[in-house]
Amino acid sequence: MHILLVFYSRTGRTRALATTLGQALGIPATELTDARARIRGMAGFVEAAMGALLGRLPALAQGAPDPQRYDVVIVASPIWLGRLANPMRSWLHQHNGRVARLVVVATSGSGKMPAGAWADASKLSGAGLLTSTCIGEAVIDQGKGDDPVRYFAQSLQQKISTLKPQSGAA
Repeated sequence: MHILLVFYSRTGRTRALATTLGQALGIPATELTDARARIRGMAGFVEAAMGALLGRLPALAQGAPDPQRYDVVIVASPIWLGRLANPMRSWLHQHNGRVARLVVVATSGSGKMPAGAWADASKLSGAGLLTSTCIGEAVIDQGKGDDPVRYFAQSLQQKISTLKPQSGAA
């Protein structure tokens, strides 16, 4: 089974989560980056919030493999105003119809995944949602994020083991 793990992180929290998940699954984590540098600090937070509010889909630097070559695509992203971060939304939109099975892993201030985030990710990618989870930022900041991520990885591995490979996967 071929699995792609793609993540976007503005502050480093989702990067930490994706790194742990990739290690637990034995796969690399590929980072998405904006085509232009993001503003740091509070101004960057405001810029990100405005982009999320307006539904902007920013340009991305190249680097992530073609998701059509994989049986399962895992996206890891922070939640911005109830949705996946705009760069992740942009990537999903660019690859609409090329994702076989989608897994969404998110970080959020509340630790809860807004229902609209799942539906939005599925719509943008054109793929059905296999499963999802959300880890609170406070859990990650306190250094306690590894255990729930590893537990999710075990659960995901069990779920994936029951799937048949997609014909287009490498």
